[in-house]
Amino acid sequence: MRLTDFSDWVHSIQAEIPKWEDELIEEAKTQGTYQKGLNWLKSIEPDFPSTYGASPEEYVAQLTRIIPEEAYRKLLQEAKDQPIKEK
Repeated sequence: MRLTDFSDWVHSIQAEIPKWEDELIEEAKTQGTYQKGLNWLKSIEPDFPSTYGASPEEYVAQLTRIIPEEAYRKLLQEAKDQPIKEK
């Protein structure tokens, strides 16, 4: 593998992260309510290992945890921005 291949791979991952966040938010919105969507996002976060040595594999595992967390944060903000509905 050449360095340019590695660099291209890293850039492609970086470009995909916002797309995955958006996809997760859209899927969360299909859960019926914002609360159910937020609960769903929390439920898909993988467990973080009890020991963390910062190996490349652990960085990837952390990334798979951070993406749903960021989607959760964005959806929560969107829910907070909703107007209060009068009963």
